[in-house]
Amino acid sequence: MLLLQQFGADRSLYLLRYALCFVLFLLPITSFAQQSFVGQWYEVSANWIFPDPPETTVNAPSLTGGHYVFQSVFDITDADETIVIDFKNGSVLGHFHHYITDISGNFIAEARGGIESEVKNTFFMRHGREFRLPPGQYQLTTQLVSPYFIAQPQPYWDSLPHYREAIKWGTVITLVSMGILISLGVYYTILALVRRRTTEIMYTFFIMMNVLYNGTALLITPDLFNIHWFYFVGGPILLSNFAYILFAKHLLQIHPETHPRLDKLAKLFLMMLAVLFVVAIFNKNLIIECARYGVGLMMLYALIAALVRAFEGYKIAYFYLVAIAAFFVIGSIAISSKDLDGVYTIYIEHIGL
Repeated sequence: MLLLQQFGADRSLYLLRYALCFVLFLLPITSFAQQSFVGQWYEVSANWIFPDPPETTVNAPSLTGGHYVFQSVFDITDADETIVIDFKNGSVLGHFHHYITDISGNFIAEARGGIESEVKNTFFMRHGREFRLPPGQYQLTTQLVSPYFIAQPQPYWDSLPHYREAIKWGTVITLVSMGILISLGVYYTILALVRRRTTEIMYTFFIMMNVLYNGTALLITPDLFNIHWFYFVGGPILLSNFAYILFAKHLLQIHPETHPRLDKLAKLFLMMLAVLFVVAIFNKNLIIECARYGVGLMMLYALIAALVRAFEGYKIAYFYLVAIAAFFVIGSIAISSKDLDGVYTIYIEHIGL
């Protein structure tokens, strides 16, 4: 959402941004050629090593992270077919390690990666790994270790030519959206330096934290800058939530003297965000969960404040209400979804961005 204190260039930029996001969201970004592996997830101890048999079965990895193993049997029917194995739903993975054996248990191939891994990605902003296998039956064993997940990871496979085509729309969405976000960051940084008002300063901070978070979650930072600190996923959002409530409060001219209830509500929500921040510091597995709740709180406050101020006839609040309503709907989907049924190359992170 944009600062809507100007009704010229600012409003045009705001409308252009949301029109572009809406168009990209409706593009034919899904495909049905990919295939999810049918298999079983297991939770294992931290010292598990392949080919030790896993023991404790689970339905899916917990969003609060841990050590997991996935096993599946699959068939290759085409001669010398090159397949790509990737994960659907989300790209926030600490470490993964694929092992492929034949049906007799003989080792065939392996590949590894993840945000925390120094291994270079084969495909830009993707965890996909290529395997060239002759016809036959194989077993996939995937070891997955991560402090937390944004969505439930699920391995799938695709042919190499189709995979190259299928990931293009996700790449476009990421690069275009990040370009817009960075441009807004530069724009409001200049406004913050010139005007030196809390509104512009807080919104600039909010944008920059989201650039850092999305850049890491969607693998731009690891791929381009070789920065693999996992907690850039989630940590910046914990901070940006504070900034956004302060931004909304100052944008809508909410002061203790004029709007004591909305001012007290802002202070209450800021205290709740502080509690979530402390919880995240002392339990790193809960960072993304605390960030989710924080996003929900800051969106709720902004929506309430916008409704009240719009009802009072404050002109800026009318336009801001349109922005926060769209933000609330899409943001709610992003923070509550765990699995995108039938969608492979578009992630929860894309929806959030």
